[in-house]
Amino acid sequence: MISNEGTMSLGNVSSVSIVIPTYNRIHELKETLSSIENQTVLPKEIIIVDDNFESSLEPDLRSERHRLCEKGVKLRYIQNSTRVGLTKSRNIGVRKSSGEITLFLDDDVLLDKDYLKHLLHFYSVHREVLGVQGYWECNNKKSRISFISNILLRLFYLPHYEYDSCNVLPSMNNTYPLNLSYATPCQWLSGCNQSYRKTIFDEFQFDEKLIKYSWKEDLDFSYSIWKKYPNTLYIIPEARLIHKQSEVARMPNERSAYMK
Repeated sequence: MISNEGTMSLGNVSSVSIVIPTYNRIHELKETLSSIENQTVLPKEIIIVDDNFESSLEPDLRSERHRLCEKGVKLRYIQNSTRVGLTKSRNIGVRKSSGEITLFLDDDVLLDKDYLKHLLHFYSVHREVLGVQGYWECNNKKSRISFISNILLRLFYLPHYEYDSCNVLPSMNNTYPLNLSYATPCQWLSGCNQSYRKTIFDEFQFDEKLIKYSWKEDLDFSYSIWKKYPNTLYIIPEARLIHKQSEVARMPNERSAYMK
């Protein structure tokens, strides 16, 4: 039981619902689903929320649905036709999910085969924990920064890497762990892979005023949880994944800057 400004019941966990918002990335999405299918511990269900309401991906996912069904995993496909945006899609996925843990994945990640096993184990051992993320590596060369660049970013309170640190800066930018060596408390969880106990959504939801891919929606949501329930969010080095950071279907720079 955690008590700070509220009360939340916790317990051992055995089931995971995976929510994947997507937009015009069928190739990347299929690769993500393949990495889920190959997990040593499988999820209870996968919920895909498609932000493209003009055409359906459902026919393209028939083979994936069939293979997952044979392994006892239900694949659900939902088109977000109300208000296009990542935060809206996440909230839709939460309402449709039934697992004890809700795991949000980007549609361009590749999970290590033991990712879910380590995630569930951490939740079961640490009953006070409300949210967990795995440690991701980026294979997009544009996102890699040099040692000198990292120092400059740190000086100006811009997003940068620090050893075993996943905190929110006074500027509302953030740090991310460099060479993570142990399970580390976080003040925020990354949107590419963030998981929470289902009970947390009785108190919190993603802010649907944040539009499109909703820049910093992950920090906004997880930092709100951290402020009310400190020391309940973690990043663990055993649950590893690759974040491809695909360039497909990304916003033009001008529109992205306006959104931010």
